[in-house]
Amino acid sequence: MAGSRKITTEGDVSHRIAGSQHIQTGDATVIDSGQEIHLKSGGRNHPESERQFSESHPGGHFIFHN
Repeated sequence: MAGSRKITTEGDVSHRIAGSQHIQTGDATVIDSGQEIHLKSGGRNHPESERQFSESHPGGHFIFHN
């Protein structure tokens, strides 16, 4: 049970978040605290990723920062 981890990515990449969740994005900063995922994207929105996260983590939150 890790506390929180920060992943910084560039380009199109798929990350395994909180066990089995995949989030695809361009430039992003993802902070996984177990309950919340903060995704900072380069002006892009990722509603599909948000939907997948909500389905996989009903108690969590997916927060976009533009």
